[in-house]
Amino acid sequence: MTTRDINTRVEITNETVKDLSTPGEAGNFGLIGAFPTINKDVYCFNSVEEVYDKYGVVLKSNSWYNFDGPRASHYLFHEDTEDCEGVNRLTVINITDGTLPAANISTTVETNKDYSTAAAEIDATKLSYSSLKNALIKLSDEDIDAFFISSDIRNAIPKKDDVSFKGTTFSSAGNINDVYDMIAYYENNVFSIQKPCYWINWLNKLPGSNANSSVTGINTNLVDVPGVKSEAEYYNSIDKTNIGTAGWYCQPLEIHGATVNRMEAAAHIAGFMATQGIGTSLTNKVIPGVTGIPEGQEMFFGKGDAGEILMNAGIQVVKPYNRNDGTFCIKNSIQPCGFDVAHVRTIAYLLRQYDLISTIGQTNDNVPVEALKAQIKSKSEEVRKLSNRLITEVTIGKEKILSPWKIYIPIRIKMRGIINVVKLGVSMEIIDESNAVEVSSSIES
Repeated sequence: MTTRDINTRVEITNETVKDLSTPGEAGNFGLIGAFPTINKDVYCFNSVEEVYDKYGVVLKSNSWYNFDGPRASHYLFHEDTEDCEGVNRLTVINITDGTLPAANISTTVETNKDYSTAAAEIDATKLSYSSLKNALIKLSDEDIDAFFISSDIRNAIPKKDDVSFKGTTFSSAGNINDVYDMIAYYENNVFSIQKPCYWINWLNKLPGSNANSSVTGINTNLVDVPGVKSEAEYYNSIDKTNIGTAGWYCQPLEIHGATVNRMEAAAHIAGFMATQGIGTSLTNKVIPGVTGIPEGQEMFFGKGDAGEILMNAGIQVVKPYNRNDGTFCIKNSIQPCGFDVAHVRTIAYLLRQYDLISTIGQTNDNVPVEALKAQIKSKSEEVRKLSNRLITEVTIGKEKILSPWKIYIPIRIKMRGIINVVKLGVSMEIIDESNAVEVSSSIES
């Protein structure tokens, strides 16, 4: 009997595919950072492997250590965390300019380095005012829920003769508030075209000298506490949407046992946030993968201490959740605007779900106003359920005709408050019973 090879008719493969359509997760991120290339086209990725392949990155080589973009991608996708998948999708904009030295893109693996190794200071990879402006313009057309700037925004402080986003020329060097102005302008702009997204901000190590400050609490020497607080307050004053940020971070952390810098720590937490439902507060929620706080970097929360001041300013502070178990959490996820991260993400998600721009663009015919209002009502109810009932009521008011091509539909959204801090007042009184008279009674039979 002659045997023959059997040709397979069906090929079966076993692949793990990330669910990219989980409702209420809002896990699509934008990333502005430096990559080992001068290619500034916009790309979208579903995994960190795709990022590495596109930009020729080799893990723990110069192409990884010397560029903040690959390292941020690594943590946003939670590459090392088994029980957390990180962001769903990452839209990347590279800011590295054409003066990048080829010697700094070496893909030789550096076996003697670890995550704590400082990235090389390469001028071509530093953010500038103009490169940040161009990146934000590109990002404004993208479908994202949030964005992260891995490059240090302090390098983007405008220099003399830089042109602002308003078209004026700086007659002298600017300051960090000029950078915040531009970022807030971008956020307010995308909010106005119903594509709201929020920013996860990391604060680089600031001078910790408070010799001339009245702030003397525990660990206020780690960062310029008054300066950080002032920046948060300033950003809140120019963010007209009240949903501009979903995280301000200023601590290095230990992740999977290795010390990482402030940027990488913030990216790791942002990646975790992207996996949570929109109505989830991060207050006291254990962050997977965080295994420690570097020695001497823990914040404390007594009156006047750094942790208490930063937390009250809306800046997130990581603290031990259970020292015995070695778990860590965010003390309070309130934002500088006074709303919790759950409020911020829920409102941004709700407005994006209305999707009125695509509705209007489907046809040249006039869209009935009542149809638009019915769509808003339907989407509002869907998101209300997804938000853990954080939204209690959405009221759609009477429309106003502003012009033949513009209508105004007032929407009032009521949300539950989130209790993040409970303060108890206990009144004690000692009663002097030294002259008390014993009183007895009997029951008549």
